Amino acid sequence: MLFPNAETRHCVRHLHSNFKNVGFRTKELKDLLWKAARASTTREFDNAMDELRKINQHAYDWLKKKNPTHWLRSHFSIRSHSDMLVNNLSESFNKMILEARCKPILTMIETIRTKIMLLIVKKKEEADKWKGILCPKIKKKLDVNIKDSLRCVPSYAGGDKYQVECGPSSQHVVDLV
Repeated sequence: MLFPNAETRHCVRHLHSNFKNVGFRTKELKDLLWKAARASTTREFDNAMDELRKINQHAYDWLKKKNPTHWLRSHFSIRSHSDMLVNNLSESFNKMILEARCKPILTMIETIRTKIMLLIVKKKEEADKWKGILCPKIKKKLDVNIKDSLRCVPSYAGGDKYQVECGPSSQHVVDLV
């Protein structure tokens, strides 16, 4: 195996395609699959899956057979520092190198190197326009999280643990470790 410690992730867009191919085609089922995949906590995931089970037991059973660490944000390892649910990056890269793929190996590698170099320069120029240390997309997500956190009340639970209440029916245990 080339990267024995690499995590396996499945593109949720492709998972959804397979989901449709076995007969689960409604928008409601699609939305619940994505809701489960995007859930950042196991509680949110369980709630989404409970909704799915109530609507379609067979769809629920089909998804439960999938390894949760491969497609669910709530089950991803924190080691990789990524919560991507789709493989757009690799598909974009494959499209970018399309013209180089039919060339002899050295020419192909040089073409890819040049394209990547130009892309890095373009992205650096865009990043130089940013105000602050975060990119605008991440800054926007952070601002939403900060706004949402204003209604949360933490209570010290001993050690490195806190109980955080975010409304009457939403409590979470946060372990800082």
